[in-house]
Amino acid sequence: MQEATIIVPVYNAENYLGQCFESLRRQSIQNFQVLLINDGSTDTSQERIDAFVAENPSRYHAIVKPNGGYGSSIKTGIRNCETPYFMILDPDDTLKETAVEKLCRMADVSGADLVIGARIDQYSYSKRPVYDCCYQSERTTLQKDTVYNRNTEQFRNLFMVDPRSQAKLYKRSCAEGIRFASKISYADHMLFWLTLLRASKVIYTDEPLAVYRKRRLEREEDIAAQLKGEIFSYRMILSQSQHISNIPELFYWRLFSVYLDIMSRLDDLHVSMERKLQLVDDLDVFRQELAPFAAKIREGSRQAGVPFQERVRYEVMLSKAGERMMALKKKKIK
Repeated sequence: MQEATIIVPVYNAENYLGQCFESLRRQSIQNFQVLLINDGSTDTSQERIDAFVAENPSRYHAIVKPNGGYGSSIKTGIRNCETPYFMILDPDDTLKETAVEKLCRMADVSGADLVIGARIDQYSYSKRPVYDCCYQSERTTLQKDTVYNRNTEQFRNLFMVDPRSQAKLYKRSCAEGIRFASKISYADHMLFWLTLLRASKVIYTDEPLAVYRKRRLEREEDIAAQLKGEIFSYRMILSQSQHISNIPELFYWRLFSVYLDIMSRLDDLHVSMERKLQLVDDLDVFRQELAPFAAKIREGSRQAGVPFQERVRYEVMLSKAGERMMALKKKKIK
């Protein structure tokens, strides 16, 4: 019986698919399916996918769809997944040889809804790989091979995890029904946060199970588009979370941290004034949606070890009617 499905969202990834496919071939177990979702690629990606599928058509499957973005590919993959668990493998990333075996074994032993592993970061500007535990180690410590049960104090430590896709195994039933945005990135963030909020059991390993290829965006317009997508995706995360009960305060703190990070990046963004002000407006809408949770954000920041004065400042920022955003607008207009 197949235990897991690996969903590979592909868009114009011809230069990376060789390494990605090779890492799938080398897995220490083979009781998994692979869904290769071609999101309207215009390069030779489909030719490479067809050749890979031909090697083992009972395990590897191709789905061709019109271009709809990263989120639509993940949605398509989940909809076509028939196994109890699935994971996302971006086409420019690779898996360690024992990744599927380790993640599936941990899920089987623990009955977890979500399995989280560490990874190796490979930066585009450096040949030196870097170990990444995949959580904010300066704020908490996750115990390896330990089950975290919901509604316990330890469970909230999981809200310090990096939400990106690498080295995570999801129970399909916990992810069904998530609404993913089309034509926008950060669907892996949506998948992680909303699954974590629904999960009853989570288990973590500090063993690096994936290699994440980290690339820099060079064009300022691309960075602006990424920021716009990030704001929209996190607004969707906040909206969908409201149907879930017993949400830890640290969740709201993490969402507010995204708000702060985007605000700081806007200062260094070199695009047209009109484009910048659109982003400022989008970010202020996100601020307004976060404002009702100001007290929870303050408590979450306390749990994260943020100094008292800074916690108070955060609550003031959220409760006042966009004063920080207005100041930012005036700064841009000058």
